[in-house]
Amino acid sequence: MPRTPRLLATLVSLLVIASGSLVSTEPVVAAGPVPRFLTLPFKVTTRMHIQQGQVWQGPPQDGKVHGGIDYINGRLDRSRTWRTFPVYAAAAGYACANLTDRKGCIVGNGNRVLISHTVKGRTYRTYYGHLEAIAKRIPLGGKRTVFVKRCELIGYAGYSGDPCCVRHLHFQLFDPDWDTVDPYGIDGVRGEYPDPAGGNRIRNGRRSYWIADPPAPTGRFIARPVVRFPYPRKDPEPERTPRATARPRTDPTPRPKPRRTPRPKPERTPRPEPTPRPTPRGPASTGPRASACAAPSTCSSRGCGSAPCGR
Repeated sequence: MPRTPRLLATLVSLLVIASGSLVSTEPVVAAGPVPRFLTLPFKVTTRMHIQQGQVWQGPPQDGKVHGGIDYINGRLDRSRTWRTFPVYAAAAGYACANLTDRKGCIVGNGNRVLISHTVKGRTYRTYYGHLEAIAKRIPLGGKRTVFVKRCELIGYAGYSGDPCCVRHLHFQLFDPDWDTVDPYGIDGVRGEYPDPAGGNRIRNGRRSYWIADPPAPTGRFIARPVVRFPYPRKDPEPERTPRATARPRTDPTPRPKPRRTPRPKPERTPRPEPTPRPTPRGPASTGPRASACAAPSTCSSRGCGSAPCGR
């Protein structure tokens, strides 16, 4: 083969290999590492699980973007077992709070807390939603904030603003552009995430914001007094079925009570009086025996009869 065609064939093969290497099925990941500054916002127990990941799993929004992580204290898919739990700051920062249907601080559903964290000159924000209690020192509404430490108590998980009325914590992370990002770097359904209770051996994604892998709380927990907010009347208490009320009576007139007919007493028939026995009359006798029979005090218990007394 001449030299020139051989060179052309070599160049064509190299171009084919290079073009094939440019095709990739993996998602495109932005260049540059992300900061790892978060710790779990609760105490790890065997009851703590992830109910929903960054993507919804199950009806009615299966496959849609959730935009946060739902943590529960109970059994998966068993909302009757879900209980409240203390919520702590995932990192140090400046916090503000707001209540259901109120503006200011941060828009969201239910009672919520927003903490701003400055990491390497950039500001990230963590969101804690559906709380039933908030720490007293965190200002409500407006632009006022207060500095909170890592693992400092900020409230308790609840169901405020949740249409399903089930207690859980909605945790969300915003980047400096206010875009929602997955703190695990997974962007999947709940089965693809590390279980907080250690039920699986799944690790974080490549772009994880957690300090530990898998995530865990660090440091000492700081207790703070909290204020509990009553739920609105339109939200019924979970796990309680309202009692059925009796229908009002259409007739307001009271019904007369039935009278009881007294039973007739049975009449007792008097017993007939016993007929006295006639005393036999015998021939008159004289002497001591006749005088003894005439006197009843000298007769025996059998009385005087036809047999002569003293027999």
